[in-house]
Amino acid sequence: MQKFSFTSIRQRVLVLFLAVTIAITFLSIAITGYLTRLQVNSLVQQNAFCAVRTHVQNITSWRQERMQEIQQLANTPLLKTMDWDQIEPFLQRQIRDLADYYLIFFLAEPNGNYHTSLKRSAGNLSDRSYFPAALNGRTTISEPLISRSTGEKSIVIATPVTNKEETETIGVLGLSISLAEIHRELGALKMEFPNSQAFIVDKNGYFVTHPDTNVIMQANIAEQHPPWEAALLAKEGSITYQGEKGRYRGYFAEIPGSDSWRLVVQIPTEYINEPVRRLVIYLALLAAGFIIITVWIGSWFSATITDPIVELSGVLKRGSEGDLTVRAQVQSYDEIGETGAAFNRMMETIGTMTYYDPLTGLPNRQSFLAHLKNTLTGEGITLLALLAIRDFSELKTLSGPEITDQALLAVAESLQSFQNEDAFIARIGDGEFGLIIPFNARGVLKLIDELEHFLSRPFHVESCNWQVRLYGGAAISEQSDLDSEAFYQQAQAALYEAELAKEQQIKLFNPTTQAAIRNRVRFQTEIRSALEKDELTLFYQPIIDLRKRQVVGKEALIRWHHPKRGLLLPADFLPAAEQGGLIEDIGEYVMWKACLHHNAWRAEHDNLGWVAVNISANQFRSPNFPALIQSIFAKCAGSDFTLHIEITEDAMLAPTNAVLDNLKELRRMGVSLAIDDFGTAYSSLEYIVRYPMEILKIDRAFIEPLDKNTRTAGLVRSVVAMGENLSMQVVAEGVERKEQLRLLLDMGCAGAQGFYFSPPVPWQKYPQTALRLNEKLQQSLFRTVENI
Repeated sequence: MQKFSFTSIRQRVLVLFLAVTIAITFLSIAITGYLTRLQVNSLVQQNAFCAVRTHVQNITSWRQERMQEIQQLANTPLLKTMDWDQIEPFLQRQIRDLADYYLIFFLAEPNGNYHTSLKRSAGNLSDRSYFPAALNGRTTISEPLISRSTGEKSIVIATPVTNKEETETIGVLGLSISLAEIHRELGALKMEFPNSQAFIVDKNGYFVTHPDTNVIMQANIAEQHPPWEAALLAKEGSITYQGEKGRYRGYFAEIPGSDSWRLVVQIPTEYINEPVRRLVIYLALLAAGFIIITVWIGSWFSATITDPIVELSGVLKRGSEGDLTVRAQVQSYDEIGETGAAFNRMMETIGTMTYYDPLTGLPNRQSFLAHLKNTLTGEGITLLALLAIRDFSELKTLSGPEITDQALLAVAESLQSFQNEDAFIARIGDGEFGLIIPFNARGVLKLIDELEHFLSRPFHVESCNWQVRLYGGAAISEQSDLDSEAFYQQAQAALYEAELAKEQQIKLFNPTTQAAIRNRVRFQTEIRSALEKDELTLFYQPIIDLRKRQVVGKEALIRWHHPKRGLLLPADFLPAAEQGGLIEDIGEYVMWKACLHHNAWRAEHDNLGWVAVNISANQFRSPNFPALIQSIFAKCAGSDFTLHIEITEDAMLAPTNAVLDNLKELRRMGVSLAIDDFGTAYSSLEYIVRYPMEILKIDRAFIEPLDKNTRTAGLVRSVVAMGENLSMQVVAEGVERKEQLRLLLDMGCAGAQGFYFSPPVPWQKYPQTALRLNEKLQQSLFRTVENI
């Protein structure tokens, strides 16, 4: 359905006002016309029935008068003589004095022979239906007939002529009346209703009187107009029907004393509808004038209502376009005035929020970038420095928002004390600050030294005795045509380099760094595409139980079949994936693939042991991680799939409730937890005791010099002993030489993995590799790398 749009609220109000007014107007016209039509129909029907009944009474009275007149004539002494020579002149005088519709008098003998006022011995009428009734002493009116004397369509009023003693009927006196002439008399009925007609029909529907004499006694009203067939069953009523010249409403009533004759008054429906039509035209003209007045009033009304809204809309539009100086003119105390006042207060607040950081009170990023753009348009050299709190995400995770805010306030306060009058300082990000410092060329080295000295000292958060350190990236506007966006990107590239180079607190922009960042982003895009195209695959490396001398599990290791660079190891792409936020997607991918591979293997092999998957610290801390594991188990329902999760010590450095809940939920699901690369991070014996860890994997950095360095051997021996005492299974990673294995066996190490046993192999080849390795493990103790 099409929707109408309006360019202004004034149009909307005006159109709505006019639409309602026009709708009410036309509804009023329709209702008035309908009610008027009902009223006119009712009045016409009342008047028509009244006229029909009146004329039926008149016809009845006329009929009775004619019957009385002929009875009086029949009772005259002259008529009782039955002497036609005397009677003839008398009846001829009578017929001349009567109305034109009287045709002839006739006098019949009992045998039927009769004389008329026009002709003697006119014939015999004993076959007429009215003759026997008259001989029996009853005055009667005949059915319509053709007069034998005149040849006209007529009716006959017949009455008996008795002897002087009135004891015997000696003849019949009759009066023939023209039906055509009777219709002319009925023509007076139409005077009340223009273009109306009146006529009489008999009980069978044949016309007794009609304007067209040809249809009298010949045509049937029911045949011409079928609706009349059912209507004539009633003694009185009305019916609407279609005639040759239009639609008519016929009103009818039975004539008392007749043989079910009915008087019909035919009125054109145009006569009924015309008053309604004229009324509707008058009302439409009145409505048109009313609508014109409504348009004028509506325009004034809509302008009165919408002008303040339109004005306020313009103010709001300017504000939305960034004009924070615009204010609404408050000229009333109604809702619009309150809205304008609220808008002004809002703009004051937005002005502060738009250009200033609500926590530190420093200018924000928008204000900073605007100031940078203005600074570059002037002359001179500008130093742009971006400073960030090192490990800010860990600070937020470990300390919470209150301590984080205190740290940000401490840094902001220290920056404001930076001794340079022209420095513009702002908070431009979550844990980032920016400095814009104009200077001359000779002071650049001094300024860099001051910044480096400023960043070298830690900032103390007194409430928690926490130290916060900063690092920074700086760029110098050496080009006169350098725009602010490119200048800002240079400083960001330097900041990124400083984040990686932890030994230096500040880095100056280096063009090669920016190119490296572009390459890194491009490489991260390729990694995302590899996930979507299923270019990643899994290799598996067996894990050996040294005491049982058999393969008990394997570690899933990711590989990438790069379309151009060939097979890439994890170290070639996982750091970029972690920086690009893809490491969790890769961890989920590995677990799903391991599940699918296990399902594929179990069709041919009974048990290939558990599978270990490395999970990043961020993914392990996620509250949704247990649900992910649960969905993987559901996928592998019915299999012997056993999962070990390997996490580094970094994941244990945030003793939050989420980490503890994840550990408990994973243990409830039967997932074994292993500490991977033990000893390479901030090792702490506290979390080993506190958390339900089952496996301790010694990093290859300690296994490599195991047979060459006694201090390393002593450290590994201590770790193995500690794991045994804590009921933890200790697995040595990176076993590649026979002497390393012998020392581990002497130390009582429970498990090992490395190239000495098998390199990582593609998942399709792992079952055969594991079975073959089990056979060799059972045959002899490990002799050389080549023999395995």
